[in-house]
Amino acid sequence: MKRIYWIILSSLMIVIMLIVFFFYRADYHGVIRGLEGNQFTLYPLKVNPEYEHYTPVIFFSKDTYVIGETNSITDLKPGQEVELWVEEIDEKKIAKKIKVINE
Repeated sequence: MKRIYWIILSSLMIVIMLIVFFFYRADYHGVIRGLEGNQFTLYPLKVNPEYEHYTPVIFFSKDTYVIGETNSITDLKPGQEVELWVEEIDEKKIAKKIKVINE
């Protein structure tokens, strides 16, 4: 009976860890550039000149949650490394959460 309990408990912990890993990862990771008004362009951390990189325009609002080294939208600056959780509304990428990794 004890062995079955530990097998079930271990399996449950593995499932929980996999759910957290796959569903709570950031949608985007990069560097803020072109911060203007309520939007910025997100650039990749490393740029390969032989490759065309995807640089999405990210919108944010007063409801966007900011965590990390900065905890306010007004403190966002170009050059900051961030992780983003976004939702797409009317073909716009709206940041729900921004985690500032470094200044």
